[in-house]
Amino acid sequence: MNKKHIKCWLWKILWGLAAAALISAWLSVVLKTAVVGIDPAFLLWNALILSSLAIAIKLDCTSCTTCEVPKV
Repeated sequence: MNKKHIKCWLWKILWGLAAAALISAWLSVVLKTAVVGIDPAFLLWNALILSSLAIAIKLDCTSCTTCEVPKV
């Protein structure tokens, strides 16, 4: 597997985990109970950190056929 493909999958996985953490936190706040048994503030921090890592990896991508990012 190519190193660029690993980076593409990694940022997609991190982005998905961040989205899941954010949705879980929102549901915890709306339902006023811990959805997955974790504090909503912890989930929000996880969403922030995971999305920051995903963005940093995505910005490093210069040219890839997997995510079809044109070379600048």
